[in-house]
Amino acid sequence: MLRVGHIFSISIIVKPVPSLKNDIQYIGLVKPTGKDYDYILTDPLGRIDSISKGISSMLGLQPAFFKENEIFIQVICPQLCEVERVKGSKEYATKFDQWSGLRDLSYIIPKNFNNLGQKSGTRTAGGAAAVAHNGKTRGAAEDEFEVGRNNEASGFVGLKSPDHLKKVCNMFKNQEHKSKPHEYMKVLQSCINYSQPDIYKGPIKTEIINREYARGYLQIKIFKILNPRKGA
Repeated sequence: MLRVGHIFSISIIVKPVPSLKNDIQYIGLVKPTGKDYDYILTDPLGRIDSISKGISSMLGLQPAFFKENEIFIQVICPQLCEVERVKGSKEYATKFDQWSGLRDLSYIIPKNFNNLGQKSGTRTAGGAAAVAHNGKTRGAAEDEFEVGRNNEASGFVGLKSPDHLKKVCNMFKNQEHKSKPHEYMKVLQSCINYSQPDIYKGPIKTEIINREYARGYLQIKIFKILNPRKGA
C-alpha cells in the first residue's frame, strides 16, 4: 500500500540461500507489476476496503473517502443488486452474491455524493464539480441500464441524503433482504437516483475474484478492473 492509501499489485520472488553458519536464509524481491489493471477490494458483503490509484482517477474518489465513509460497492455498481435465478434452483439471488469471473460492469458516481465529502472533509463541492463531466457519454449500454430512472419524478436526483446512504449501507451490512433479494434494488432506487450521474464509466471488463485466507478467517472479494485506456 502506498503512503497515500492506494493499493497496488506486486510480484514476490523468494530464494533460499544456504549458509553454513545460519542454516538456510531467504532473500525476497518485491516488485510492482504491470498497470493494465486496477483493483477494488471489498469484504464478503461488499464493503469497500481499498482501491488502487487508477480507481481514484476513474471515479474521482480518494482512498480516504472510503476510510471515512462506509461505502459498499453495490452503491457505485448498482447492477450488482440485480437478481438472477440460482443455477439448478428455483431461488433467486443478487448478482453480487452469484457472479464471479469476467463480467461487464458499469461504475456510477451519483449526484450529491460530494455531500459526504463536505461532511468528512475528503471531497469539496469544487472537487466534485471538477470531475462532474469526466464520465462516459450516455450510450446504448446505459440506455439499457434502467436503475433509478423511475425516481426522476420523485423530486430528487442522485443521493437523496447522507442518511439515506447510511440506510442503504446498513441494508447490505445486515443482509436485511437475503430471503427477498428483489428488495435490495427497490430500496437502493428509493434512496439514490442514478439517472443523471456525476460520473458514469462502463461497461468495463472486470474480473470478480473470491479469496479466502487462513482457512476462511479472512475473506475478500477482488474486483480486477481492466484499465479503460488499455481496453480501448
